[in-house]
Amino acid sequence: MEHPVILIHGAFAGPWCMDKFAGYFRGRGWTCHVPALRYHDRDPKAEPDPALAETSVEDYTMDLENFIEELAAPPVIVGHAIGAVIAQKLAARRLASAIVLINSNAPWGLL
Repeated sequence: MEHPVILIHGAFAGPWCMDKFAGYFRGRGWTCHVPALRYHDRDPKAEPDPALAETSVEDYTMDLENFIEELAAPPVIVGHAIGAVIAQKLAARRLASAIVLINSNAPWGLL
């Protein structure tokens, strides 16, 4: 049986910041996914994509909802900062078996 976990990074970051978590889960037999949030797949030293200014938390949530719907089982979702807000939104849509929130942003005023 597949044990999927999705690690969602925060703003001003990318999948690279979840490397140690990914190694931990993979070392214990979990199928670990570390997707880049939209426009966060660049070198961290590069200028941000101007489209970030037009991208919402709902856009990120929908991207990940589409990703999750392709999995064989509901994942555990680990979210950091804004990734934790996204994890909560995905859980509210019943798309997670469990969530772990790391330094979650307050959802008020962000959505």
